[in-house]
Amino acid sequence: MAPYATEAIILSVRPYRETSALLTIFTKSHGRIQGIAKGIKRKKPMAFFPQRGMIIETTLYLRPHAELGILGSLHLTGFPAADNPDIFTTALLDAGFELLQKFLVLGESHPSLYEQIVLWMWHCVKAPSPLYASIELISFLALCAYHEGYDINTAQCIACSRSLNATDGGTLKTTEGGFVCSYCKPASSTDSFIPLPLIRLIDRTQKNELSLSFGIGQAVSVIRILCSYIAYHASKDDEMKALDFLSSMKLEIV
Repeated sequence: MAPYATEAIILSVRPYRETSALLTIFTKSHGRIQGIAKGIKRKKPMAFFPQRGMIIETTLYLRPHAELGILGSLHLTGFPAADNPDIFTTALLDAGFELLQKFLVLGESHPSLYEQIVLWMWHCVKAPSPLYASIELISFLALCAYHEGYDINTAQCIACSRSLNATDGGTLKTTEGGFVCSYCKPASSTDSFIPLPLIRLIDRTQKNELSLSFGIGQAVSVIRILCSYIAYHASKDDEMKALDFLSSMKLEIV
């Protein structure tokens, strides 16, 4: 069981027996890993207790082909959520972490994605308003889809090939990875319509054309659509507690 020193992001924390904790972490060197922090509840004085969203340095003890490792001492190097305890922003971060656990494969390294996750967390908590924090999550989810190989076609309608910039928006077709524009969408369709300004957020090439002609409720709806899209392509169920919480409180956000 060779030790590996690594930096990691904590994705989830669960109790493990009486004195330990089971952590799901995303490491620079080994991707998503589950590790046991032995005896962490009985350490006194405790410098910190691990929480979702913390950035840590630790030593990982992992047998070849094993799915569960042992974590050495944990050293906190960053905790973006502590800079913004706003409950809505925390829920946005939780939604991102829940989704990451769905599509990140155990033991598969993603060094570039690791850096993007850290940037997203800091950008989210530094956002000047809940709406801007929502925009950061939308952009991050689009990046995740691209990174995993199911980028979304935001250039043209998949039905008529009309440029989406010449329409007022479209409906994302999950199975086809693209949008049906407002001209082609059946009148009887119950699929959620995404306005053009929000489609531009999903398009990673149009970051400089941001228009805030939409509200927080629309942004949360698009977050849910993107999470469902990624979960579908990762062959996972799309039930996410943080999304349900966001949807329940979006009308309270100004």
